[in-house]
Amino acid sequence: MKNIILIDRPCEHIDYVIQSKEYFIVVLIVENIKQQEQYSKFDCIKHILTIEEMNKLDHVKKINYDLIEEFRPTQRKIEFAMHRFIIDGAQLSYIYYNALSFWKEVFDNNKINFIISYTIEHGLVYDTLPLEMAVKNNIQAYTISVSYTNCYWIYHLNTKEPLELIGNKFDYDTVKKNKCCSAVHNKNKELSFKDKLINTNVMFAQFILMFLRGSTKQEVPGTGLEFDYFTKLKHYFVIGKMNRYYNKISIEPDFTKKYVFYALHFEPEAVTNVTSQLQNQLTIIKMISDAIPRGWKIYVKEHPSQFKLNNLNFHYFILNLIYYKNLWFYKKLKSMSNVELINLNAPSAELIENSMVVATINGTVGLESVLINKPLLHFEQNHTLLKLIKNLDQIRCYSDVKKYFKKFETNPPILYQGLEQLAKYTFNKDDSYLNIIYNSINK
Repeated sequence: MKNIILIDRPCEHIDYVIQSKEYFIVVLIVENIKQQEQYSKFDCIKHILTIEEMNKLDHVKKINYDLIEEFRPTQRKIEFAMHRFIIDGAQLSYIYYNALSFWKEVFDNNKINFIISYTIEHGLVYDTLPLEMAVKNNIQAYTISVSYTNCYWIYHLNTKEPLELIGNKFDYDTVKKNKCCSAVHNKNKELSFKDKLINTNVMFAQFILMFLRGSTKQEVPGTGLEFDYFTKLKHYFVIGKMNRYYNKISIEPDFTKKYVFYALHFEPEAVTNVTSQLQNQLTIIKMISDAIPRGWKIYVKEHPSQFKLNNLNFHYFILNLIYYKNLWFYKKLKSMSNVELINLNAPSAELIENSMVVATINGTVGLESVLINKPLLHFEQNHTLLKLIKNLDQIRCYSDVKKYFKKFETNPPILYQGLEQLAKYTFNKDDSYLNIIYNSINK
């Protein structure tokens, strides 16, 4: 029997793992108390913690300065990501240090065979900390990632490579068919009538809630973390100002010009704030701006959901979006002489098709580009399926960007090789997908 740590907020894996009788779960992370109570009766589970409990740990007995220094990069990653929900720096670091101590004790006192998360790491104390601690202890660590293809793949953190699957039924035609998933930002969950009403204006619904409760304190759902309504309301108006400024300075694209197309990532999100090595889109755009041939432009288009946050899917980002993007962000882009901000209504497909080059960290425009053999500047090194493409230029530094454009001027683009490999690593959530995951891990 293997000892595992299972991060399974929606409880998608747990029934399969229990029924297999092959695993003893040292720690199970779930979303809420109801799930916790449901699985507390099983002897094959040692500890079950909710997200709220992870954020409210009081555990310092394993804290020491050597441990703190060892995980300093992890701390920076987590504190940067958790600013999505927390403004108070003292509270944030307290949550981090107590979780660090807790996970240190778990790994010291138990022989763990592997850790697996049901989704990509989000830079939080319940996932990034144990995943990175496992890697440092040479324990196998895996996350299930949503791919560009509206399907899923397994990322092996120890090797920083996708895991080849056993028993998947995907083919290359399926990859091409599902190329424009946008799985994170197009949530089609059926809402109740009550939620549909709230979804039309979450900020107003929270104002009513504040009035009924007689308190400005409200909670980020499922976290146990509180925020002040009026702080959020102030930021909501700032975001509206950002939206108006973007609309004022953005233009319609001129497809007769030579340009690089950069589609801004939604922020905050895991791709730009957790898994990417370079966590600043302005820096990436500046690198391109300084490297492109004279006379070229960079067309930068904001993510279509970036200003549409007053709904149930995204409202918690209102609290601290300005930590990641603000008016200065767009003014800095505007100050770059060869950068043009593009109208939100301009079709991304046309911007890709008419561009000379597409640039992205790890967005869906990456796959859309290579499928039509559009030259791609790809800034993600590790957490991406596109690394399977043999002749795709992976960018690691400014010199790489300069070399890319020098090569581009002298050598015509060639067909990308290895796209068919993507099918070997992706799967759909059908009846057998858990068999595929655990058979592939245990091969």
